Amino acid sequence: MLKGGREHGVPILISEIHPDLPAHRSGALFVGDAILGVNGMDLRDAKHSEAVEILSHQVISSELA
Repeated sequence: MLKGGREHGVPILISEIHPDLPAHRSGALFVGDAILGVNGMDLRDAKHSEAVEILSHQVISSELA
């Protein structure tokens, strides 16, 4: 789950990580981490809805799965 975004004056932040999903299994992501970019796309100035849309269309890398 995500929170934050340009309209809130904060970066896109991880607010919750569900067990048994790739983000949890990777051990590399933590609640409170800022998502600054993904696959070459800069999310530092993204609105919440834009970040959700972009992130929901990403292919999960076998490194995280």
